[in-house]
Amino acid sequence: MDQLGKIETLDLTKAAEPVADKRESAGSVSWLCSPGAYKMLCESGYTPLNRNPEVRICVDRMATLISSMTIHQMENTGNGDRRITDGLSRLVDIAPSRYLTRKDWLYLIVRSLLLDGEGNSIVLPKISNDYVADLFPVPPSVVSYQPTKEGYAVRINGSLFDPEDLLHFKLYPDPECPYWGSGIRVLLRDVLKTLAQAGATTRDFLNTPRPAVVVSVDSTEQDLQSLEGRKKIFDKYVNTVDTGDAWVIPGEIIKVEQLKPLSLKDLAISDSVTLDRRFISALFGVPRFFLGTDQYNRGEFNHFITTTLRSICQVLEQEMTRKILISPTRYYRFNPRALLDYSVTELANIGTRLRPVGVMNGNEVRNWVGLDPSDAPGMDDFIITKAGGTPVDLEGGLKGGQDDSGDVGQGAAGSSVD
Repeated sequence: MDQLGKIETLDLTKAAEPVADKRESAGSVSWLCSPGAYKMLCESGYTPLNRNPEVRICVDRMATLISSMTIHQMENTGNGDRRITDGLSRLVDIAPSRYLTRKDWLYLIVRSLLLDGEGNSIVLPKISNDYVADLFPVPPSVVSYQPTKEGYAVRINGSLFDPEDLLHFKLYPDPECPYWGSGIRVLLRDVLKTLAQAGATTRDFLNTPRPAVVVSVDSTEQDLQSLEGRKKIFDKYVNTVDTGDAWVIPGEIIKVEQLKPLSLKDLAISDSVTLDRRFISALFGVPRFFLGTDQYNRGEFNHFITTTLRSICQVLEQEMTRKILISPTRYYRFNPRALLDYSVTELANIGTRLRPVGVMNGNEVRNWVGLDPSDAPGMDDFIITKAGGTPVDLEGGLKGGQDDSGDVGQGAAGSSVD
């Protein structure tokens, strides 16, 4: 991969010059160390996105599911699109990088898109003998983007690269700079503040228990002012030998009342957290039960696979097709059907209905339900049957019956459809 030697960059020096700030260097340092600067620059309770539990749950679940999909290299043919298996398809689907499997590789890319890279993920191809030998995912911390007169350049560890020599995956393109993604950091800022405050309040309640019983004692004020006096009265009348023993107290001297302490429910913290979690799930497009605010729903999960995850997969498919493949008839395609929540019974019923109409053969049905292919005769044949289960002879009527001329068909049952 050649490094760009000369890239004309925009002249941004004028915009970067200070306008009216004439403070001395020593004064600036003193102000940055002051409590007022700390309050202004370091907001209390701020939690980075990659440390927020709700955000991490959404991102990790999405990255895990996408990385579980196989990547098919397809080719357009006259009879439809067919899957191609060669060295390039193995590179992308099995071993895209020297130290990473396909699952690790895709997980890093999707996490960078959704979290650390703020809508961007860079993969650096390494060429050996005119062949792609490695697809290295670049850490977002060493990547920056520099506008140029003709578009933009990508800076990696101080070196400039042409975007056409990289895989640049973009999620939610920025309207002002459509060359790179924008991410969702700003939209999550306010709701994360609320969740952080709710967590702090919950921890304070758990770490500071409130008494649920108040004991009224008919005693002098001096006895109750000191800790020793109150403890002496408690040990005399209330304290027991074994835990759970009944209290034996004088009826006219001591009066015990049970109080209901203030709970988290009284502060409506649970309702606020539920609303914020639902907002986060809607922002990421994940089902609400991922964050524990709803019950599992299979239809909602399948809808999430075919919409939210499918949209992210298309971003990856199109960039890899555009940059890796040369043939105009080939493209990459993820396989989301493997993630859909179907029972074995439903898959078997679908296969039972599709095989008699010639859509699937026996081994394809076995593959759907997780069985190995069979070498039995007819398992690779495509069979079309009439009502009643009689196979059709494409050359002359029904198998075992009479054709239009009155002759009896002689072919073996299970004629295949080409």
